[in-house]
Amino acid sequence: MELNFKKLIALAVFPAFLLAGCQENEDEEMALLDAEYEELEDKIDEQQAIQSKLTKEKNDLTKTIRDFQYNQKKEAGMLLAIQPIVDYTEKLGESETYLDSELDLWRPATRDSFKGVELGNLDVAGKSYPAAVISSVTGDSLIINSNGAEETILLEELPIELRLKLVHEATIEAGEVIKQ
Repeated sequence: MELNFKKLIALAVFPAFLLAGCQENEDEEMALLDAEYEELEDKIDEQQAIQSKLTKEKNDLTKTIRDFQYNQKKEAGMLLAIQPIVDYTEKLGESETYLDSELDLWRPATRDSFKGVELGNLDVAGKSYPAAVISSVTGDSLIINSNGAEETILLEELPIELRLKLVHEATIEAGEVIKQ
């Protein structure tokens, strides 16, 4: 029986040794698992921080897109509102071009129509031109014949009444009128 008792003791002590060794291994494994768990928690925290940052960026971009779309709609509305003004401006430009082309035809014809007009005695800047007759009119001068001599007089030197009759554009544009 002694042998059985020794075997029994050996059988009881052996698992205790095994368990003690396993306990040490388990403690080491638990320490490793705890370290891995902490690393994973740190990684999760990092990922959550990245996710928060990306969510904020997404929200900012979404707001920017909404603002851009709102501004596009507003701009489109403004363009629609000013379109009649744009059209009117284009028509004014076309009218101005047409009027300028007509004035380019009218100016020489009008100036030519003054050829041979008798002005009588003309006094300009203290100088007298008896029996003055218009030879031609240019954009800035009047050419007359007086006693067989041809004279050139700047339109701006002429009396205002005569400038208006000769349709001197600078005088008309300046709004000068005949003083009575």
